[in-house]
Amino acid sequence: MPAAKTLSDVIAAGIRAERARRAWTQAELAQRAGLSRNTVGDIEARKRTVTVDYLLMFCKAFGVPAAVLVQGADPADLEALGLN
Repeated sequence: MPAAKTLSDVIAAGIRAERARRAWTQAELAQRAGLSRNTVGDIEARKRTVTVDYLLMFCKAFGVPAAVLVQGADPADLEALGLN
């Protein structure tokens, strides 16, 4: 049985989706967010939890509110968390 998704997992998926929509590399996003490329990669791979501080950095880099990063995630994940 696969592990249950967390809100951090959902946000990580939203970050990946938004980055892909803009056709940015992880390095480009990292530079805009003030993070290392490794940190962005770890967050997108769900090896690192998305903290509020990270979430705000990504929101600023993309110029979007947090809701966009949550909405950009898989609808099934949002529903499983009761967010849809």
